Amino acid sequence: MASGFSETERELLEMAFEDRYGLFEYANSNFPEDAARIPAALIALRGLIQRGWVTLVRFKHIPEAEELIDDGAVDAILADPRAWALPAELSEWTVGFYATPDGIEAMNRIWAEEKQQPLQ
Repeated sequence: MASGFSETERELLEMAFEDRYGLFEYANSNFPEDAARIPAALIALRGLIQRGWVTLVRFKHIPEAEELIDDGAVDAILADPRAWALPAELSEWTVGFYATPDGIEAMNRIWAEEKQQPLQ
């Protein structure tokens, strides 16, 4: 594991590397043990965003739309329990995250340190 890098940060960055993930996918309200992971995820996501490795977005599936979340709004959005909830309908906005180009590069470096094969 890269020094100064938490297990939660690594898990979230690896998810973000693969695809855009909704916060609800990390802390699915159907599994109470997952919801207990939210406090560590808040800290980890803030760290990843500060490093420039992850970007937060609002998105919905119907109609397909996505917009970047301004850095000034990140803390308030991450602290809002609704951001972590499963949307009731595909037409509702939800919050997600994905890796930036710097985040993809960082994940590849981490895998190289661990002698794993990068996915991209």
